[in-house]
Amino acid sequence: MTNEGDPGAIGTVPARLKQILREPVSSLKQLHRGVGGIVLSGTLPSGRRIVVKHTVDAGLDLRVEARMLGLLKLASLPVPEVIAVEEDMLVLDFIETTLDRDSRFEEHAADALARLHSVMSPNSMFGLDGVSYLGSIPQNNLWTHDWVEFFRERRVIPALRRCVDRGLLTPALTSRVEQFTSRLEGLLPNSPRPSLIHGDVWEGNVLATRAQFVVFIDPSPSYSHAEVELAFITLFQSFSRPFFARYSCMHPIDPAFWTERRHVYNVYPLLIHVALFPGEYVDELDQTLRHVGFGPPC
Repeated sequence: MTNEGDPGAIGTVPARLKQILREPVSSLKQLHRGVGGIVLSGTLPSGRRIVVKHTVDAGLDLRVEARMLGLLKLASLPVPEVIAVEEDMLVLDFIETTLDRDSRFEEHAADALARLHSVMSPNSMFGLDGVSYLGSIPQNNLWTHDWVEFFRERRVIPALRRCVDRGLLTPALTSRVEQFTSRLEGLLPNSPRPSLIHGDVWEGNVLATRAQFVVFIDPSPSYSHAEVELAFITLFQSFSRPFFARYSCMHPIDPAFWTERRHVYNVYPLLIHVALFPGEYVDELDQTLRHVGFGPPC
């Protein structure tokens, strides 16, 4: 066994992996620290390479991520194979990646997400069976027929409360978000199609393989309005023009998405990022609220 990276962070992981997989893992090294834990790579005796996620956050259950990856795999989204999982440890197939993220890569991503967004809710409602996580923050996915209610009660209000409870927003900014939530009926459609979404499509969660195909990791799925996914992509500039040109061939994008709704939908992930990264994203939240008509009082 050879261990690289931070030995203190790796700790008892080698012994745990041997117990879980019933075989030793060699060349174990830390790839990076994620939200709530660490991510490592290693090699099995067969030569098969693996990725290991190990969480130290007692509130984060990696069995949920394994289940979410399984759901997306059934929906034909390319995701890593789950090899083994326990509450605090997830073992996945290693994906060989490339830095070449050209227009073909973006078009493959558009094809994959367009297919995913064609998967409709089994009960015509918004939500999901069970909790999911955005980063390390749990999301309530209790089913509801009304999209505005779901977005307000299951997404924006819990994220706002988390920020307020931790003192991350000024009273004035909190009041503006509260006004925003009270007027969502006039900003969003009540009955869009409840599409299956990945839920966390930023650049780091979309891997380019050597064949120019894509693999998606770290999902936060639900049956939601597909524009939520597109808005998140614009917020973090995960993709550019080739993606949206290709996607719109399969699912035409309402012009109102570009002018207004993407900003409305991005209030939620900005609140989540304020909670995950205290001291950051507050200015972006302020500017987004201004854009949709909820600036500071004169």
